[in-house]
Amino acid sequence: MSLLDPDGSIRSTVSFSGEDPAAFVAALGEAFGEPAVEETTPGGAEGAEFTTTYVWDEIEMSSGFSPGQQCEAKDCRGTFVSFTAADVNGISLSTAAGIKVGDSVPAAMELGARPTTEIPLAAEPEDPSVFESLDDATRVVILDVNADETSIEGIRAGAWFYTHGNI
Repeated sequence: MSLLDPDGSIRSTVSFSGEDPAAFVAALGEAFGEPAVEETTPGGAEGAEFTTTYVWDEIEMSSGFSPGQQCEAKDCRGTFVSFTAADVNGISLSTAAGIKVGDSVPAAMELGARPTTEIPLAAEPEDPSVFESLDDATRVVILDVNADETSIEGIRAGAWFYTHGNI
């Protein structure tokens, strides 16, 4: 995930796997003009001892971790983001292909979104060659559609969102 300056240059990045998102969250807070509301609670996905959640009105990030854990595995620390707005305080939120909350489903499909066997609409496959595979998994961005399935009402991405064997 990347935060871009108005000229398109990368201001900050964070990986969904194995990386503490605190510096990225601080950069987002600076860009949004307000820090996130931060809370750390016990427990989390995949057996994490703790989860830290960062919230602004329309965007939430969470990261599960276990203090002292050796991060040798790619997915030993998972970070997730979800948002329900096209922008926060003038900062545009979109997938890498440009899909935004509020886009029509046909517009999202023109930018590469497709249904999978487990997900009504997914985009940004990590490995496009297996996007429609029933045997191989690839990480994706999940596009939440509204009740009448005409537009995007939320976007979710994270360490363990896959097309095959989706969580």
